[in-house]
Amino acid sequence: MADTKRFRNKKKQLGQFMTPLELAVKIVAGLELTETSRLLEPSFGEGAFLFVVIEKLLSLGKGTKQEKLERIFTSQLYGVEIDEQLYTQTVTQIRNQYGNVDTNNLKRNDFFREHFDKEQFDFIVGNPPFGGTFDREIEDSIDRLYGQWKGCNLKKETYSFFIAKSLDLLKRNGTLCFISSDTFLTINTMVGLRKRLADQTTPVVKHLESFSEETQYAMVVLTAAKTGSADAVTVDGKNMPVEKIMLTDNFSWKLTDEFSKYFEGEKLTDYIVCSSGMTVGKNEYFIRKLLSDGSFYEPYGSPTGSQVFS
Repeated sequence: MADTKRFRNKKKQLGQFMTPLELAVKIVAGLELTETSRLLEPSFGEGAFLFVVIEKLLSLGKGTKQEKLERIFTSQLYGVEIDEQLYTQTVTQIRNQYGNVDTNNLKRNDFFREHFDKEQFDFIVGNPPFGGTFDREIEDSIDRLYGQWKGCNLKKETYSFFIAKSLDLLKRNGTLCFISSDTFLTINTMVGLRKRLADQTTPVVKHLESFSEETQYAMVVLTAAKTGSADAVTVDGKNMPVEKIMLTDNFSWKLTDEFSKYFEGEKLTDYIVCSSGMTVGKNEYFIRKLLSDGSFYEPYGSPTGSQVFS
């Protein structure tokens, strides 16, 4: 990774975009928490999700408020935050609001350095860092762990690796619910992430009309129930069968019914020799006349000189 990325200001270095409290309220309201749910927030920042989850869990089950708080903080609520200042600020606020509760399950650590047993959480919720910097000491090892899925790459991007690790920590039928940039829906470097999500979960993606003034990136809420291989991916209320998505070379989640027909049968890639550099205006470099027998003559670039292709 370029050193220039490692010497940005702390907010950019950590990929921090804080979650507005009202958005956390809406997201948690849609989660079917129970009085025994175990939930992880792997980058809790200012604690928007933590506070909303605590209040929801307090409304569930039997017992006094103090009994519920003890249950929540000892066996239900888990969190990680890498930023020492934010960690201290949030834990202090929790203690001020809820008394001398046990916050040992709220860790000040890098999520990729924090060990959890696999498949132990019913819900993993949050707003993972976007464009953050990995710890150089563990960068290669986590790339080996999360950088591929069945031969396809996952871009070495903090939010994609957060998703990958979180999928390992979810129970069967558990739910991942993350705020994320929408870049992972189509870009080639996220093919592995899209395939992993489709292989392990039933993904539902909804674009946010607005997120916050901190960023102009298009943001989405990804909700993924760990149900096993999906039949379809839902984006903004529209279902696209995975079998159609698989027709595209990059497993695009923005494919629509209108355009899916163009990916059936033969494709341009079966015929195009070169598709780069066409802005130079020299069409003769790139376009070949199809001869009557279905072949074409290629005068450039062959190791053995000109060739005729059929």
